Amino acid sequence: MKRRFQVVVFTLAPWGAIFGSEPSHPSLFFARDELPVIRARAESTGWLRQTRDSLIATADRMLVTPTNPYPLLEAGRGIAGRALQQRVGLLAFAGHLTANERYSAKAKAILLAATRQTDPRNHRDWETHLQYSDAAQAFAIGYDWLAPFMTEAERTEVRKEVAAFGELIYTDESAWGKPDPGVTSCNHNAVQYGALGLCALVLGDRPEWLARATERIRGYFHHFVDGTGYATEGHDYMSYGLVGALPFAMALLRQGGPDLVAEQPAFPLTSDQLLWKLLPFEGRMLAMNDNNENACTATVVYAMLRYRQPTHLWAWLESVGGPSSEGAVVGSLRKGLAAPFLFLWAYQPLEPQAPTAGSLPLGHRFESGRVFLRSSWTDPAAAHVSFTSGYDFHRGHNHQDENAVTLYALGDGFLIDPGYQPAGSRSHNTLRHIGGAEQVPNSSGRVIAYREDDHGAFVRGQAPEAYDWPKSVVGHFDRKVYFVRGPQPYLAWRDDAQTEYDDPQTEFVAQFVTYPQNQINIAADGFVIRGARSGARCLVRVMSPVAKGKVAIEDLATETFDTRGKTYKYAKFYRGVTVTARALNPKFITVAFPFRMDNEVPRIALTTEPGDRLVCTLTFPDGRIDRLQFTSDNAALTRQAR
Repeated sequence: MKRRFQVVVFTLAPWGAIFGSEPSHPSLFFARDELPVIRARAESTGWLRQTRDSLIATADRMLVTPTNPYPLLEAGRGIAGRALQQRVGLLAFAGHLTANERYSAKAKAILLAATRQTDPRNHRDWETHLQYSDAAQAFAIGYDWLAPFMTEAERTEVRKEVAAFGELIYTDESAWGKPDPGVTSCNHNAVQYGALGLCALVLGDRPEWLARATERIRGYFHHFVDGTGYATEGHDYMSYGLVGALPFAMALLRQGGPDLVAEQPAFPLTSDQLLWKLLPFEGRMLAMNDNNENACTATVVYAMLRYRQPTHLWAWLESVGGPSSEGAVVGSLRKGLAAPFLFLWAYQPLEPQAPTAGSLPLGHRFESGRVFLRSSWTDPAAAHVSFTSGYDFHRGHNHQDENAVTLYALGDGFLIDPGYQPAGSRSHNTLRHIGGAEQVPNSSGRVIAYREDDHGAFVRGQAPEAYDWPKSVVGHFDRKVYFVRGPQPYLAWRDDAQTEYDDPQTEFVAQFVTYPQNQINIAADGFVIRGARSGARCLVRVMSPVAKGKVAIEDLATETFDTRGKTYKYAKFYRGVTVTARALNPKFITVAFPFRMDNEVPRIALTTEPGDRLVCTLTFPDGRIDRLQFTSDNAALTRQAR
């Protein structure tokens, strides 16, 4: 499905009348006479009441933040601006929400300390455009929410700082926001120009700033997701981009400007990623690209509230630890100021709604190349499978994971995505090497088939272009995956790969990664993973009709990799297994079978049939037989009852 966008031409009329003088404050998101409604809203649902209590508890802890001097770099230079957002914004909002001026006084003290002790142009204070853009948002929102509590002299001080940040961003020569979809789709663009727009709205006399911010945030919304709502930067970086974009978009709309969110028809689908990446246990999120298993910040809730998505709200609350935890606030702090906006966006009460059997499909395909499959929405021991082979709009957070799978089941992760740092194909469940070539940065693949049937789901992906051509001219890499949902869920796939040299001695290396806490033992034609969380196990068999594979557990104790100027040990992130074979085309058939008891494990055999058909037969202890037939372009299951 191609993305379709409604193009709206920017104009200052009829809302250009706000320019020429500073507007009253607070006004960007609410006025003081709206506070009774906001306070009542905070009591309207159970999860908002609990979030309110968590927000106030967090604000209480922030009351001890020193201001003489203010600890600018306490949390780290890279997130100094976010820390300022969190402290000033959350304390200021707590003051409005509770009518307790001690929160407002502390927020003002921090804002004034940052004003007097830092300089927007000093890179020792704000290192890069992300830091000074985060800080600019902190100053703009802080000024809007705290203006009633400041003297005119103090307001003048902070206004000058807002103007200095805005001028810095407006005259910045960085690439972010340039008219290229790959750039405008990035969270950097949203953070930088969302802040510029808020500075313009605070001051009220910078129409050129507002025009540029509107243009570039419009570009972000138009390009950050595919036509099915998937943000290819991943759930974590999507939420950070929205921290920059949404507050400006909402303030702009409130001032009579265009509705930038409504211009993106796929925006109601943006929270689908959160729903489908939620793992069955512990509220973890599936880590993909530069994302870990942590929850999203609260900005992702905007789509759920605006478009009335109670099941998505349930998924988000699960990911932050449940509505009774402080996760809705504390988890939101990692990526900037978000939690207060929950009380501004929840115009109508919305309660979370957990999925019930049959209420949601068990599989979903996003058009940019991700497929997510489950065996159940209600069972914490359910199986969860992902397959990725696609493209990213902005490549800065792209991993070399084309045609990779993951498998979580029985309360454990067996074949995992190790998360943010290790990006290479050697760190994902795919073909690590084809003829000596690994996948290269900024690689891509494609999902060419996905279907659901009575027994499970089939996915097919191709990714020959993902590999380093100077090292090996890969002409073909086709993976056919079949996920069997029950009665004992398992995963099987066939790999066909070949170089253009047609060398029968081409080396192929299949890679498998699991949590570093899990145990691995070599078994016949494969290995067994024992999960550290539940003690469940997973038998992985790798078979080939043309070559004997050599199975090896990787020794990662001393192996390291460098990324973003730091050195890491692979062993911190995963344990690895490789299966190596030499062939023209290895035709690997892999079966990953999770189990609890030895008497649940089937006998697995591979046979060949005419027409390049490979048949994997699983004979279960109770007499049931699954016959998985893999051709060069398809897979199907027939089942013989006991």
